[in-house]
Amino acid sequence: DFLHLLLVTMHWLMKQYNIPGRFALSSHDEAVVSTQSTGGWEAAQVLTVGTGLTSWRNTRSRILSQFVVDLQESDLVTQQLRTRARQEKLGVILPQVVPAGTITRRATETLWLTASNVRADRVGSEFKGVVTPFPGYCFVGADVDSQELWIASLIGDSMFGEHGATPLGWMALQGQKSDGTDMHSKTAAELSQGKPGLVSRDMAKAFNYARIYGSGKGLARNMLRDCCQELSEDEIKQSIDKMFASTKGKEMYQLTNLGKRQALLHGIHVEELPSEDVSNLANLTGYTIYQLSNVRQSRYAGGSESAMFNRLEEIARSEQPSTPFLKSRITRSLEPRVIQKSYQLNSRINWVVQSSAVDFLHLLLVTMHWLMKQYNIPGRFALSIHDEVRFHVPLEFRYEAALALQIANLVTRAFFSSQLGIHDLPNNVAFFSGVDIDRSLRKNVRDECVTPSNPHGLSVSYGIQQGEELDIFTLLERIDTLGANRDG
Repeated sequence: DFLHLLLVTMHWLMKQYNIPGRFALSSHDEAVVSTQSTGGWEAAQVLTVGTGLTSWRNTRSRILSQFVVDLQESDLVTQQLRTRARQEKLGVILPQVVPAGTITRRATETLWLTASNVRADRVGSEFKGVVTPFPGYCFVGADVDSQELWIASLIGDSMFGEHGATPLGWMALQGQKSDGTDMHSKTAAELSQGKPGLVSRDMAKAFNYARIYGSGKGLARNMLRDCCQELSEDEIKQSIDKMFASTKGKEMYQLTNLGKRQALLHGIHVEELPSEDVSNLANLTGYTIYQLSNVRQSRYAGGSESAMFNRLEEIARSEQPSTPFLKSRITRSLEPRVIQKSYQLNSRINWVVQSSAVDFLHLLLVTMHWLMKQYNIPGRFALSIHDEVRFHVPLEFRYEAALALQIANLVTRAFFSSQLGIHDLPNNVAFFSGVDIDRSLRKNVRDECVTPSNPHGLSVSYGIQQGEELDIFTLLERIDTLGANRDG
């Protein structure tokens, strides 16, 4: 068939023009330019088409594997559904969800719970955008703003008992993307080495989250090498070392009594030293770093994220690592009593942040369920994808449901803060930056989801109009207007 022919042709052209068989998405443009410059316009075209089909190849098999059950008219409980069943075939997709499918207790499912972005050059990438609610209903939902970043900064701030007490916490609260003072913009500027635009803010975001999740310099160097191929190895190493020094800080080792004596003999009167200085002292004295210092009781100092990493490592090294919020424990097979404390340390640091984000989701859903029941707001939880939640709500109750979601976020963040001994909450994190009210499962309420398979957009092809994104102030105005109209 055509797809098979295309794959065979791509294989031959890649071999013909010396293109790696498995190249990263970031190198696609370079591969196209390379083939064009050597006169291979056919190769460039095939590469572009092949890349456009990669998303659909994966999605198609997942869609076809869904568990579909056809419904008979006798199965339906409302007259409206029975009427529809006479006009068209109705069915349901039974979700194949594993409620705690990962070590961090996140739900897993191969299609609906995977993060997928609409891309203009990807066939079929708009498939979630064409999913609509039942007639007379809408989706009400929101993305939790910088969820893991806020949780990680809050854990660091808790060591000082106040929001924004650490440089990371201050950037998370006060940093602005518009003036380049937010965390991702700062990292982008630092990695660019005075060459504006060399590393984009989106690339820097990947570096930041990888570091927060416990990844080391090795992965960071590989990431920078992939996205900035014009940099030399020395420049890459220098950039990553500088980034880690300014963010994570220097790793400090507590000296043993022997280490203190040897340091004093060399004119150094300190209780701890940076790891590289301990190595130098070991070379001078002939002792090992394990004799001179307590490596397993290291801490970080001098970086914007040092306090956060110190607290995360403290939790990860504890006898029974658990989240600081709902006290959820890691699986017993990864507890330090089963394996060495230093083994899988990065995985346990990652677990603390990711599992705390699951605590956030559970609290948000429980609070939302209680609010909807307490205030008689009809509707039900529909979907959650990572830090995104969606509820299925009748259109006439959309603003009440949106307000309930804002209040649920306020209550959840207040609980998180109080669990760490911080009994206040800044206004700029108390509420969602925007709650989406939409008749589509798309990521952005104004996205037309234009792709090669949907060239005219959702409004023309499917009659799906743009939705609303409301901040707390606009939402309160809508609620006031709605109440006045109902009273009138």
